[in-house]
Amino acid sequence: MLNSKTVNQLRALRRHHKIRLNKKRINYYTRGFYEKNRVDVEHQTLKFVDTPKPCSCWMCGNPRKHWKEETRQELISKTIFYEQARSFQ
Repeated sequence: MLNSKTVNQLRALRRHHKIRLNKKRINYYTRGFYEKNRVDVEHQTLKFVDTPKPCSCWMCGNPRKHWKEETRQELISKTIFYEQARSFQ
């Protein structure tokens, strides 16, 4: 079980990362739209701290889910694996 000091440190770390990500992602989808009212920008970007994607439609979502294809990262790792396997033969 965690003691109160550890719990407070974890809470502080979570808050730190939430603030850091909010500053980083403030320009994701709000650039130019909410420049008049800074409060609106901060309110809109709170959504992108937890989920940086705007939606899960067929254009933004995972290709494995929508087209039964491998993701880009899987294709790259498979290519690297086969190139390394060919070099050992």
